[in-house]
Amino acid sequence: MRRILLLLALACGCGPSLVWTGRTPDRLHAVTVTRTSGLDFVAVDGQRRAAYRGIAGWSIALARHHIAFAARVDGRWVIVRDGHVEPERWDGIGALQFTDTGTLVCLVERAGGWHVVTNGVVGPRHDAILAGTLRTSGSHVAYVAQQANRSRVIVDAVPQELFDGISQLVLRPDGRTAYVARRGLDMHAVIDGHVGPARERVSMVELGPRGRGAYAASFGDEARIVIDGELGPAVDSIRLIRFSDDGTRVAWLGRLGTLDVLALDDKPVAAWPSRREPKFAFRPGTSSLAYVASTPNGERVIVDDVAGPIFDEVRTPVWGPNGVVYAALRAGKWIIVDGGRELDAGDAVGDPVVTSTRLAYGGRRGKSAYVAVDGKTFTFDLVFADTIAFSRDGRRWAAVVGDRTRERLYIVVDGRQRVPVDVHELYSSVASGKDDALVAWTRAELER
Repeated sequence: MRRILLLLALACGCGPSLVWTGRTPDRLHAVTVTRTSGLDFVAVDGQRRAAYRGIAGWSIALARHHIAFAARVDGRWVIVRDGHVEPERWDGIGALQFTDTGTLVCLVERAGGWHVVTNGVVGPRHDAILAGTLRTSGSHVAYVAQQANRSRVIVDAVPQELFDGISQLVLRPDGRTAYVARRGLDMHAVIDGHVGPARERVSMVELGPRGRGAYAASFGDEARIVIDGELGPAVDSIRLIRFSDDGTRVAWLGRLGTLDVLALDDKPVAAWPSRREPKFAFRPGTSSLAYVASTPNGERVIVDDVAGPIFDEVRTPVWGPNGVVYAALRAGKWIIVDGGRELDAGDAVGDPVVTSTRLAYGGRRGKSAYVAVDGKTFTFDLVFADTIAFSRDGRRWAAVVGDRTRERLYIVVDGRQRVPVDVHELYSSVASGKDDALVAWTRAELER
């Protein structure tokens, strides 16, 4: 977020008639809202579609072939989808969101009651729907509703148990849910509707494959991980929990005194002085674990108990087809370690990006920024290394780069094709709470 806000501060201001601008997720269609003589106009690819007395720019939801937004008609709010005005009139409109399957979900208010509208079907009345709790995943919809000062989770229109408070709602594409619930002073982890035993504090509820679940529970001054209902060893606090993709292992990071302790399931595997980043990763689809361990002389990567060379600093490893790839610092210079190879990365470097056969990373040498792809270097004035991505078939790559002379940002594809980044669109995206816009746009451009 800080990076994007800085870009906006350096960019030109929005014109007075522009309310909102953006593109569909596939980047194929441009959508703008402009204000002229008291009317707000919606245009798709430059063609005006409709005019209203007011359009809530923050409400605009886009899918591959769909657009929806909240508009004012005769002093009331309506939902407009693909140019069609829904018949219901509302006193207020909350979030609008498309699910992965194209279902439009809206939060609306009338006569003091809130409803969820799913593809035009109005759900039951609630006293309130807690802000920021709407979740969509796959074809499933979940949210936290309030009734008479108590709260409950609603999943696909089915209400769950009432509690005094609810937080940390998680929804998976298969419809599984997890959250933290409070009843009086007691906290509970609720996983797939099953209410766990009372704890003093509960946090970091995680859902794993094969119906598994884990969370951190606190008892006085100690914390314990709870995996599938079983208590783990005591530590001072727990800061991270991760399931392997195959669901067979759980890695978690605890704090014990001044040490970070990495554990697999209920067994500690390593400890080191506390640091900001956890620096561990499961191999996709397996339970193989790579992590960065501290030594008296520096840091090294350990993969399934096999230790790599020691460096001054090592970043979080990334799994590639032939093992781990990672950025490491030695004597003030960064390198990329790829198996037995050590690739010069200059004065600064981002995390490597890999496919089954390709490797890319971005960094800086002196005053020049670069992207390195399969050993070939492309030089630019500015590179945002965390936007580097490959297309799904691995044939193309893209990244966000900057041109100081033109004072512009571009999405560069395969080092040649440049797609300008619209500053106004970037502003609209940040204003809508989307601080990962540049990465999403890069990936979308690759699939055009």
